[in-house]
Amino acid sequence: MKRIGYFIITFILLFHSAYATNAQVFQGFTYEELVRPIQEMQRAHNQAANAINELYAYIADVLGHDIDSQLRQEMNAELKTLDAIAKQLSQNGISASINNSINASYRRVQKSIADYNNRVAKHNEQTAREEAARQAEAAKKAAEPDDWSGTGFALNNGYIVTNYHVVDRAKSILIYGINGSVARGYAAKVVATDRINDLAIIQVSDSYFSGFGTIPYAVKSQMAEVGEDVWVLGYPLTQVLGNEIKLTNGVVSSRSGYQGDIATYQISAPVQPGNSGGPLFDSKGNIVGIVNSGVPGAENVGYAIKTSYLQNLANNYSLSAILPKSNTIASLALKDQVKKVKDFVFLLKCSTKASSTQTATTGSVWPSGATSGNSGNSATTSVKSEVSASSPSPLTSAGKSVKMVDMGLSVKWADRNVGATSPEGYGNYYAWGETEPKSEYTWENYKFYVSGNHFSNVVLSKYNYNSSRGHVDNKMTLDLSDDAAHVNWGGKWRMPTREEMDELYNNCEWKRTKRNGITGYLVTSKINGNSIFMPCSGYKMDKKINGRGEDGAYFTSTIFGKQPEDAYDIYLSIGGSVQCCMPSSRMLGRPIRPVSD
Repeated sequence: MKRIGYFIITFILLFHSAYATNAQVFQGFTYEELVRPIQEMQRAHNQAANAINELYAYIADVLGHDIDSQLRQEMNAELKTLDAIAKQLSQNGISASINNSINASYRRVQKSIADYNNRVAKHNEQTAREEAARQAEAAKKAAEPDDWSGTGFALNNGYIVTNYHVVDRAKSILIYGINGSVARGYAAKVVATDRINDLAIIQVSDSYFSGFGTIPYAVKSQMAEVGEDVWVLGYPLTQVLGNEIKLTNGVVSSRSGYQGDIATYQISAPVQPGNSGGPLFDSKGNIVGIVNSGVPGAENVGYAIKTSYLQNLANNYSLSAILPKSNTIASLALKDQVKKVKDFVFLLKCSTKASSTQTATTGSVWPSGATSGNSGNSATTSVKSEVSASSPSPLTSAGKSVKMVDMGLSVKWADRNVGATSPEGYGNYYAWGETEPKSEYTWENYKFYVSGNHFSNVVLSKYNYNSSRGHVDNKMTLDLSDDAAHVNWGGKWRMPTREEMDELYNNCEWKRTKRNGITGYLVTSKINGNSIFMPCSGYKMDKKINGRGEDGAYFTSTIFGKQPEDAYDIYLSIGGSVQCCMPSSRMLGRPIRPVSD
């Protein structure tokens, strides 16, 4: 391109000189008329060169994503084709043949991407079928009672939240206490579940139901602090204590629960079988948790699921609008707060029999998997079942205490992903700099997006060093407030920097393998022999999970040094190779593997 431009410029200069000294030779033509064809040829040449450069950039972006080996091979082949076209343009100049070659290359790229998307869709369908089969097998349980009870509380538009273990196996659910009356039960149905985090959203489906009225409390998104005053309403041990609502109070004892479970609080407010699914209020009357278990023999020890997991469940089922956001009781004394909210806390009676009986006498239960039968007369220990949630992309928590693995490096590595219940669990997906999972991942709903898109210079509001891409703050590493590992796990947990990920890459052996049926990489330290397992979790874009079980990439906390819309990650390929560190679009949903100092 440089050579033809030189020839054209030289020709124009010589032509201008000839025109000035031999005007009679060009009689009847203006200078502009004679030069215009040359200028048009130069413009056509430049347009072709720009089209080639845009295709180069487009393919490079595709290669920066988690794609399968077939698409990667096709894109690399197309790069070689573009190299040949660019060489031909540089040597011979613009021609119809070159334009046709560029258009053909563009069409091949689009077809390759369409074929890849079809492959991903088929893979996801197969994964969903396998997950459904696994859940069906896990659902086979030992004999359990036919009738039981629990607690739930009101959300907007006729929805109620409770524990998953309260409604699990239920063929009929009756709600008592609506508008303060326990004389009549209203039929309800399950609409959303998170099996791992022991949450369920149900909806009153009874034709006689006319609404809850104005809900006086709000579901609080911020975590409660240790030492904060809390109180519980519920219907424990109804066979012994009756159907009147019961109040207990205490404090938040810990921001982690049973065996270090980060999805729950430990509280000192006494809870018993039947309290499951009830609300945990703070001193202002905000909902900060959902009660789910206690420990037999341990005085004043109970557990409540954090409301962030309820928010995740609602978002995952497009039900975010049902969460109450207005608190009208913050200034009231406790006794007055109780008067206002008790008509919105309900007794749930469940049965394995498809019956509409409204006067069933039922026992209270803790979660399945507890010791002894689910009887209302004996308190039992709650241990969360580590069975995947019913949706193809479950929102999970660390159901057991996270282990800190010493790999002999500058930081210690977590043994699992954020949101995973086991070392081989996929975990949640997070856009870079976001701290909550989403149902959809696009530039338009990215936290720091202002305008544009990835192919035409997205404009960003934070973490940017390029003045053409919006506000410049020169931040190259995530603030802890934007770090998904730190916000979700607390303590010293955070996302690894590029340097720390590079250290892991260079000082470990990476072997593609399977653990409990999950494909991933066993990462073994060359220094001390300790290891961690990193599953091939794929990534989430738009509403789809792509590449799960085939390949994957893990974000670092460091922004990419050449274009601020990307961040560094480590890429676990389908072919057995590992690449560190690679640029990846910040808006994609990727798993997070935390580190700790």
